[in-house]
Amino acid sequence: MYHGRYAEARTELEAGARSDEAGNLTAPRALKLVALAESSVAMGDADATRLLDQALALTRTDAVVVPAARLFASIGRPDAARGLAEGLEKQLQKRSRALGGVIRA
Repeated sequence: MYHGRYAEARTELEAGARSDEAGNLTAPRALKLVALAESSVAMGDADATRLLDQALALTRTDAVVVPAARLFASIGRPDAARGLAEGLEKQLQKRSRALGGVIRA
């Protein structure tokens, strides 16, 4: 994706996500779904929201929530980004609360 080869990246990410699903690896699969959503946005596909929702259904770790919020904001879903920020701001960990504040900014 760094070189703009989104279709190639998408193929690799989809294969990896299927493999993670077969191995019941939820966190790695969620990260791949977020990356797939990013490639979808870059390619102009409409399935980014679906992919982000799937990733967030698997885990709510900072590594998934922060990029998901950024993508939601970039596709015109500031309400979803704000909701994720609010969730982070309610966490016990200072880092998560700080990330929630960054998303809000």
